[in-house]
Amino acid sequence: MPKNAEIHSALVHADVAERRRSPRVTISVPVILEFTESDMQVMISARTQSVNEHGAMVACSRTLAAGTILEVQNERTGMTSPGRVTRKPVPNRDGYLIPIELTKRADSFWGITFPPNVRHICR
Repeated sequence: MPKNAEIHSALVHADVAERRRSPRVTISVPVILEFTESDMQVMISARTQSVNEHGAMVACSRTLAAGTILEVQNERTGMTSPGRVTRKPVPNRDGYLIPIELTKRADSFWGITFPPNVRHICR
């Protein structure tokens, strides 16, 4: 990826971080993404790069269209949650970074305790 594209990508992600509802935690969690494609159930393995209480940035070998409805299974906890791809995935050296929102919040889904959201405490 060219330098200018990396800088643009970083700025776009920084803007999104400012609007995030809860802080992100960098952690690699194995997940299975299950969705329907051409009337067939598809399951693919992926890994989170970071998670928050409302979703994750997932590294995957293939792309998924923005708006894709899917089921996310945390392979560590065995829990599943419905989700959706929030915007167009970004190519990276290992495939794609896919932003996923969990559409049904599950406090223990990631199996970790999140730090407090300082931005909301200070208001």
